Amino acid sequence: MRVGRGPVPLAAPVRLDRPADPLVDLDQELLAAAERLARRATWLPDAPVVVPLRQLGVIALTGPPTRTRALARAVVCELAAFHAPDDLRLLAAFPAAAGHAWRWMERLPHRPGAGPGGALVTVIDATGRPGVDASPGPDELLERTVAAGGTVIWLAEGVSGEPSELSVRIRLDDHRWATLQETTPGGRRVAGIRTDAADVALCEAVARHLGPRQLGRRATTPVPTVAVRLLDLLGGLDPRPGPVDPGGGTPIRSRLLEVPVGVTAGGDPLVLDLKEAAEGGIGPHGLVVGATGSGKSELLRTIVAGLAATHPVDQLALVLVDFKGGAAFADLAPLPQVAGLITNLQSDASMVDRAMAALQGELTRRQGLLRRNGNLPDLRAYAAKRALDPRLEPLPHLLIVVDEFGELLAARPGFLGLFAAIGRVGRSLGMHLLLASQRLDQGRLRGLDSHLRYRIGLRTFSAAESSAVLGVPDAYHLPPAPGTALLKVDATHRPGSPPPSSQPTWRPWSAA
Repeated sequence: MRVGRGPVPLAAPVRLDRPADPLVDLDQELLAAAERLARRATWLPDAPVVVPLRQLGVIALTGPPTRTRALARAVVCELAAFHAPDDLRLLAAFPAAAGHAWRWMERLPHRPGAGPGGALVTVIDATGRPGVDASPGPDELLERTVAAGGTVIWLAEGVSGEPSELSVRIRLDDHRWATLQETTPGGRRVAGIRTDAADVALCEAVARHLGPRQLGRRATTPVPTVAVRLLDLLGGLDPRPGPVDPGGGTPIRSRLLEVPVGVTAGGDPLVLDLKEAAEGGIGPHGLVVGATGSGKSELLRTIVAGLAATHPVDQLALVLVDFKGGAAFADLAPLPQVAGLITNLQSDASMVDRAMAALQGELTRRQGLLRRNGNLPDLRAYAAKRALDPRLEPLPHLLIVVDEFGELLAARPGFLGLFAAIGRVGRSLGMHLLLASQRLDQGRLRGLDSHLRYRIGLRTFSAAESSAVLGVPDAYHLPPAPGTALLKVDATHRPGSPPPSSQPTWRPWSAA
């Protein structure tokens, strides 16, 4: 927050570079002038003086009530104008005699209880103690605000009326001049501040202007309202991957690795095609990001169960990895397509190493199998050869689903190299990655990001996370109910694959 204008130290201070050689004969008059110039350039006059609220618990504005209230009102107007109601809550407690100075805040949309809320700033006008109109009292309200991680702006007439613990004191005089003093050892001191001030009429105008306004929280495309069940979506699909090509006796691959996950905004079924782009799919690798309660686990179960219901074991295998307890995949373990279920890695470091070794071993095994059977270029060629010679070992597509991959990479950074290797050669080996996480740390995707061709963003914790996943902040504005998401496919998507921005909706899958 800005409290006024005054002298502020330069971010890059000017320093007089004096010669290191003591034998150099300096002109003392010119040297003194240079030193004066350096001292003057150390401070920038009449610059905004700001206070970082997030780093402070209690700020005292001490001085004449008319001056402290005018400064506090200016601060509140500034905070309200530059912060959305969902990001900030403003609360005021004041004596009855000062009601005219603060009643205007009731019109602000940042009042407590008006929405999900974010940071909390409480203004406590204690210049009229005792008798502050607040329940709880000002001291208890201060304790509660600080305990909740908020900031208190405390107004007092003198030092004796300040709270016992302060982060910053701003002492005002009768002429709107002030001195700022941080109370921590070595804290900064800024004198000669011309404080900001806002009268009640200006605050009323600001509050009336902001009152009816709300920050839009809707995605740019309509959100589907129909609820869907996986079994209803599967009901219209042939459970086989495709009819047999009479010329070659091999299954037609058009429906291979297709799985329904929901409906679009128009009510049409949305089917994910996890094949590579050369075969008209959106794969082979993808990313799912969704905050707690967004439906991420249900989506992963939907994909796994839908693929298992439509693909036999000789065409699809699944490896399910959950860094945490494994509840997301526990009910799917009995499926015959599940070749491995790796859970609870956070409590057993040896399991992490074994999981990495197993996946690395499978990658090597598949490379060797293609090499031994005629240096075949990819799994598609191997499937055609096996159709002519059923004695060949089955080599199904392998989908590796990793939930909370961000925490897995934090625990074992070496997994990034393995995932990047699968990203590079997975297309030819029939190995597909589906990485999921509650949060996205873009730095952890280094070397892997270019291989993630499709991205699904359920509701995210922040607009920045949505932008990192989808390139737009829309996933942050999705409805709070679980099961709504945005799908993005890279710009090279082919006809027949979902469009770059579809909006499927899911609901939890169950055997019913």
